[in-house]
This record gives sequence, C-alpha cells and structure tokens, in this order.
Amino acid sequence: MTVLPRLSLCVTAALLLADCAHRSTPPPEPSHALPAPDPGFKVKRYSSVVGWPEGKRPLAPEGFEVTRFASGLRNPVGMGWAPGTRVLWTVVNERDDLGEDLVPDYLTHVEDGGFYGWPFAYFGANEDPRLAGQRPDLVKQTLVPDVALGAHTASLGLAFYEAQAFPKRFQGGAFIGQHGSWNRSELSGYKVVFVPFANGRPSGPPEDFLTGFIADAAQAQVYGRPVGITLLPDGALLVADDASNTLWKVSAKP
Repeated sequence: MTVLPRLSLCVTAALLLADCAHRSTPPPEPSHALPAPDPGFKVKRYSSVVGWPEGKRPLAPEGFEVTRFASGLRNPVGMGWAPGTRVLWTVVNERDDLGEDLVPDYLTHVEDGGFYGWPFAYFGANEDPRLAGQRPDLVKQTLVPDVALGAHTASLGLAFYEAQAFPKRFQGGAFIGQHGSWNRSELSGYKVVFVPFANGRPSGPPEDFLTGFIADAAQAQVYGRPVGITLLPDGALLVADDASNTLWKVSAKP
C-alpha cells in the first residue's frame, strides 16, 4: 500500500460526458424531510488517462511540480486520507453503456503508479468489449478496487469520520455521497452510504446511512441528489444536495 509524503496535494483529472436527466421533482421548496439513520441521530436542513495529451501536465506555481500518481481512474471525485494512515483513498464514478448492472462505482485505495482500467478494462482485468484487443498489456495491469458501490450510483462525495460525536462503530469509517443514476430502469444511489473501516482497511460492506431522497421510484422522481460530504467542528456530518439546493446536517442526539 502506497504511503504519501505528508505535504503532497492530490487532484483529479478526467474526461467525463454525462446526461443529468433527473432534476429535483417536485420543486425543492419546501425541502422534503429526510429520515434519520436510526433513533440516535437527527437530520435537519442546514441551510485519467484519456483526458490529458501525452506529455502534457497541469501548470503548477513556481517552486512546485506536478507528477502523475495513478491513472485509469475514470472519474475520481471524492478523495481522502484514511484516519491514522497516510494512504490515499478515492471514490470513482465508473463508465456507462455496458448494461444496467455494469460497471460498479467503487471506493479504493490508490497505489503510486497504479492503473485502474479506464478505458480499456474495469474492476480488474475485465476487458471493455468496445475496446477489445487494443491494450492487452494495460488490461493485465488493471488493479481490483477495494469496495464495489453499485452500478451507476454516481458515488462522488467522500469523507472519513475522524470525530467522536457519532457512536464508536462509525469512527474511522467512510461516508460516501451517491448522486444517483440517470440511465437505469430502476433508480440506484440517491443516498449516503457508510463503509466501516478497521486498521485503515474496509471491514464490512456498504450500508445505507442517509436515505429518503427518492420521491417516486416508479416515476423516477426524486427530492434531491446528495453529493458533497464534510465534517463540522462539532462532529456532525454535512451533506450537500445539489438538486434541491439544500445542506443537510446529520448529528448524534444528546
């Protein structure tokens, strides 16, 4: 597992074309109330490889340099350091047009020099049939991500829980904002999930944490779309919903 120097800054670069079909319906005012994860919580409105030509790099300020740390990550948006480690993790929004149940978005640690498949393979050495035979060398090199998060969930936001306000089982784990699908017959995502961690590694499957964003699944109507996640100084979780223009604060009850 790769350990980065403490002062390293990691940024993402990717090429993404997306159709944002599901807008907030019905109108976002007044905002729909979301259910608490369990009785101990309360929720309130808180008011890649293809993207850069060979040899090109972003421009850094004088005195800094930019290097490519990892590649083949189609759309890595949320990034964070696992608590108590210097290991980088990211959530990746994977590709479309391979069916309703392919390809799963994922949470993974990021290896220095690692290749994660895009666009030639996915989730290990599973070759994308649209590019069959083009880069067998890269297909063989493709690393397997750590945690599958479901196909087309648009898993974008990531925050590790480093506070003490939530029950102990949440401490050190990862909260992930799933913006939601636009190209499935049955909606996927539209929630915040939690992945438990122990000793700097995932210790269990994803579990629903904050739900209630879907208004009518049969009609593909939603109240909102969670995406960005961060922690507040009091240990509460702040979730940005960019479809209803709402911030949700999730805090433990006294």
